[in-house]
Amino acid sequence: MQRLLVGLCLMFGFSVLAMAQEKAIGPDEAAKMVDKTVKMEMKVESAGMDKNKSNMFLNSKSSFKEDGNFTVLVRAGAAEKLKEKYKFNDPIKFFKGKTIQVDGKVGTYNNKPQLVVDGSAQLKVLEENEKK
Repeated sequence: MQRLLVGLCLMFGFSVLAMAQEKAIGPDEAAKMVDKTVKMEMKVESAGMDKNKSNMFLNSKSSFKEDGNFTVLVRAGAAEKLKEKYKFNDPIKFFKGKTIQVDGKVGTYNNKPQLVVDGSAQLKVLEENEKK
């Protein structure tokens, strides 16, 4: 009986933990969680590329310079894999207006929050029915 009770408590605990980890947070909440690993969901309001056209920048605001902007930096290798996965030529046109879900550790660059994507599995473009 004791084993059964312990087993049920463990199963319940793991279920609660799994549910808590699956809930995505928005960019405003993620910005407060520097150095923590999060699952973040945001609508891409603007996008850009670096000078070499290899790294992508996906922003939560219409300008990356706006106060409160959160940037998702997609490194070159991940960007190429995402291009293959989602079949797009122009990442700026493709991502603008899309809702994305990103897993990773929140950091900062020039005192602004960002999340770096090194692997394509970290970023997912959500369909309408998957949004929170």
